[in-house]
Amino acid sequence: MSHDGDGKARGYLSSIKQVDFTVALCAAEHVFSNSVALSAMLQEKSVYLIEAAQETRVVINIMRAERGDPSVWKEVYEGEKQITVEFDTEPSIPRTTRSQQHRMNVPAANPESYWQRAVYLPLTDHLIQEMNDRLLSQEDRFQYLLATKLQGLSNGVQDKMYGAYKNDLTDKRESTTTRCCGGKQNGCIQLENDQQLWLTPSTA
Repeated sequence: MSHDGDGKARGYLSSIKQVDFTVALCAAEHVFSNSVALSAMLQEKSVYLIEAAQETRVVINIMRAERGDPSVWKEVYEGEKQITVEFDTEPSIPRTTRSQQHRMNVPAANPESYWQRAVYLPLTDHLIQEMNDRLLSQEDRFQYLLATKLQGLSNGVQDKMYGAYKNDLTDKRESTTTRCCGGKQNGCIQLENDQQLWLTPSTA
């Protein structure tokens, strides 16, 4: 289409030939490939969150190991260089200035080091942090929804769970202090406002 005088098509073609695009594409392809199985698990209609958390730990460990392995980035970057050869372009470091605001000014001796620090490492760190925040940080809360974990549902855990989800609850507690009655084995927890939440252990 660009050969037919389509200015937009010519602009798009020029954009995808830029080194910053090809580096980001190759880095994203590699980083997200580690989370394919986890992504498929989280999209299932019935998700076992404990297993999802375990899979998340595996993915994070793999990403951290690859992050510290120079050969992994070298392989990713070699794939990017093959693309630039097809586009007849050369890997380069963007021009940097002291007042640069829209692009990272990371110190690097060569393009390979620059793009690793500007794209690959931040992307890997961001994804690891997101998985920690969205999945692992919640694990100690949702695991107590299982009947086998009820005995560990202490007052402190209840307050932590309430603090995390209070904005989503229609009934608000006047106090975050709770007291257990009837024994943990009965699954009965009574709040100070006399509202009762019955957690019935499974008989299966």
